[in-house]
Amino acid sequence: MYPIRALFVGFAFSFSLVAGCASERPTPAPAPVVELASATLPAEWVTVASDAGGLWISLPPWIKAFETSGAVFASEMRANGGLQLLAEGPRTAEPQPGPAGLEQWLLDRLASPGVGLARLDQTTLPAGVAVHLQRIDRPETALAWRFEAWAIATQGGTAFLVVDGPPRAWVDREDDVRLIAELLRFDREPEQAPASR
Repeated sequence: MYPIRALFVGFAFSFSLVAGCASERPTPAPAPVVELASATLPAEWVTVASDAGGLWISLPPWIKAFETSGAVFASEMRANGGLQLLAEGPRTAEPQPGPAGLEQWLLDRLASPGVGLARLDQTTLPAGVAVHLQRIDRPETALAWRFEAWAIATQGGTAFLVVDGPPRAWVDREDDVRLIAELLRFDREPEQAPASR
């Protein structure tokens, strides 16, 4: 079970001042929107869509989606325990963040007994500005559990991605997990890499 629920919203205000009634200053042009180059979907990866719409998540061959009715759940089948994943688009990530902000929303969604020290960073993904969390609960015990999670501010609201599992299951998986976050989409399906000749 994921003890989870969480947007980093940046507010930009521009003020134009009118001096008396005699003259008006021109309204400044809005800042240009800079779009990041999207990562390309590796040929062996598959894209899974939420049945609720508005969410496409691309997965490597070692992890399989098993539930897509609203959120997307996926897991890795390993005898000694593998990684598991939950992705929610803005339509299903409820409740949305309140005044406390995106970081607190992410911490609240991942609250659990034995919670470890969290590292929180702001990052920018192709899907939007995000808060990225890394944490190991119950460290140095047989029940140690590692989390990486993102709360992503999109035009339609906040989206949520978490991957978690025992620390040993993360070996040789970190790059793939970061690419899953890079490829997450809420407006369109990611582009497939061209087939090699």
